[in-house]
Amino acid sequence: MKYATGHHRVRHAAAPIAAAKVPLTGDEAYYWEWSKHLALGYADHPPMVAYLIFPCMGTANPIWIRLAFLVCGVIATLAAAGTAKRITATSARHVPLR
Repeated sequence: MKYATGHHRVRHAAAPIAAAKVPLTGDEAYYWEWSKHLALGYADHPPMVAYLIFPCMGTANPIWIRLAFLVCGVIATLAAAGTAKRITATSARHVPLR
């Protein structure tokens, strides 16, 4: 378990560096364009991607365009870890002792 925790810490520490250095991909640029024209939906995706990028619309810097997704990744990891902790604690209580 400590390995996984350490791995995720390194990954989340390295992600902002990569997000700042790597240029936008075609999809990311496409989503950035969506954020300039908000709608309730788009032809091929729901609108949340555009809504997450919208606060950083004034810049073309990749780190700012990806910031909300970096935060979402940290939140999802913490939620998954909390869920795993609850599941293992609950199942450990129901294991019969021999």
